[in-house]
Amino acid sequence: MKQEERRSRSYEYIIRSAQQAFGNYGYAGTSMGQICLEYSISKGRTYHYFTSKDNLFLVCAQEFFQRMDTWLNDTISTCSNLLPVQKLQAY
Repeated sequence: MKQEERRSRSYEYIIRSAQQAFGNYGYAGTSMGQICLEYSISKGRTYHYFTSKDNLFLVCAQEFFQRMDTWLNDTISTCSNLLPVQKLQAY
């Protein structure tokens, strides 16, 4: 595995782990240290990618909304021949 691929996987793992922690404990109940401990991620690696909990949370939120946007667009495109009411019901 190339270094760039390892970096990408590491970055994605940190984001997924943080999303899980924020989802389980909320923003106030989650710390960078807790994420690192619970998901076996080194603090150095985490702070290499994210300067603070705020920064990590913002990236997690952006990632979530990008996935939601993709899902909604995919759903809408599969319902292109339906009436607007039927599209809403498809959700």
